[in-house]
Amino acid sequence: MINLIDNTFKVLTVSVALCVSIFLGTNLSAQTKALDHQNCPEFDAIEVSDEFQVVVRPAEKYSYTVTVDDALEPYCTNYIRNKTLYVTIDRKAIPKETKKLYQGKGGQVAILKVVVNMPVLRSVNLSGKAVMSVEGDITSERSEISLSDNSSLRGLDLASSDVTIRMEGKSSASVNIDSPAINVSTTGSSTLTLKQTSRELQLTPSRSSHLIVSGEMENVEVTSSGSSETILSGKGKLVNITGSNSSKVNAIDFACDDAIVSLANSAVAQEAAEDTLKVKLEGGSKLYFKGQPLFDIVRIAGSSLLPYTEMK
Repeated sequence: MINLIDNTFKVLTVSVALCVSIFLGTNLSAQTKALDHQNCPEFDAIEVSDEFQVVVRPAEKYSYTVTVDDALEPYCTNYIRNKTLYVTIDRKAIPKETKKLYQGKGGQVAILKVVVNMPVLRSVNLSGKAVMSVEGDITSERSEISLSDNSSLRGLDLASSDVTIRMEGKSSASVNIDSPAINVSTTGSSTLTLKQTSRELQLTPSRSSHLIVSGEMENVEVTSSGSSETILSGKGKLVNITGSNSSKVNAIDFACDDAIVSLANSAVAQEAAEDTLKVKLEGGSKLYFKGQPLFDIVRIAGSSLLPYTEMK
């Protein structure tokens, strides 16, 4: 009799556990819809907002697939106009009852994915919490990358004749670029890790943005302001640093022939020119140098020019 009760209890326990598992699984796995677009008209630019996860794959033909929750599909907008693929969600149009599905600790995690196949990538514009990754090398004659809010870009390996990167907000990116000319502008608290090969590299960090740049370049120009921080490594011919406010530029691991440094307003820089170093320091700024370059002192007022060995 006792064995029968034990066995019955075990069967009931397993049955209840199975029912609970199926019930929870049903609630945690939202139904999705795939919006497949094959044989698309040509597009070489992507503009994505909201929380979409975007994967770009180099391919000969143009196509894209948007995968979203059934509940969000009526409010998903995707189309091609003027050779640009646009993807977003109209959050204002979503009913309150639908929004509640994704709120709180037990809320569903929205499925918002885009897979894009394209041969050339001319422009990327990400905003909101959009995240893009690129699988494989891609090319373009000229390229523009624009990131804002909390968006991020990863894995981009790009070859282009001219590249412009603009970042703001809390955006982040990690990219590898081969281009004769690269122009980078960062602001807010954005973060960029850039591996590159170039002839002319222009870096303009401001606010509290953070730049980590490495590779080979003939000439690099850094114009820093705010409390931004720039770390430069690799080798080249000339580095030209202009720093203001409390910005920091660390080029101690950038081997170059010549350097031109102009600092003001408590800015700090480090450099390692081997041949010549032209210096203008004002307003409590500090420049640390490595090696024994030939100095060209334009002006030093209330500031410090010190060997790198004396840096604390």
